[in-house]
Amino acid sequence: ETLVASPPRVTAGARPRTAAWVKREADSAFRAAHLLERFESGIWAQQFTCPGDPFRIHYAYRNGAARYIHMLSLQHSVQQAKVLAFTFERMRGAGAAHMTAVVENDPRPLPTVQFTRRLLEESRIEVLPVDQIQ
Repeated sequence: ETLVASPPRVTAGARPRTAAWVKREADSAFRAAHLLERFESGIWAQQFTCPGDPFRIHYAYRNGAARYIHMLSLQHSVQQAKVLAFTFERMRGAGAAHMTAVVENDPRPLPTVQFTRRLLEESRIEVLPVDQIQ
């Protein structure tokens, strides 16, 4: 059996430091803290922008004002960050709101990463590395 058995299967997962990886890691932290079941998930942006907008924000909850959480990669999710900034601008126009973008830990110091971080921060979106979720 040692010589002819098939090798153990490697479980497929998201590539490290991608948006899917960040979401998986954040979901795991939220689940461990028993928060995931308290969040509303898959919030359609069209309620803040216009009918037909396909973008969805990952999570929302209320703590006084509406609070939203969206996971992305500073390196790999530039377009998604632009959509999030646009959407959050419309959300703030509809009332008090707070947005947190959960991102990968210690992204590489690339111009794309710097651009994405600056875009989010200038849009008043808090940038939180996934390892700082508590």
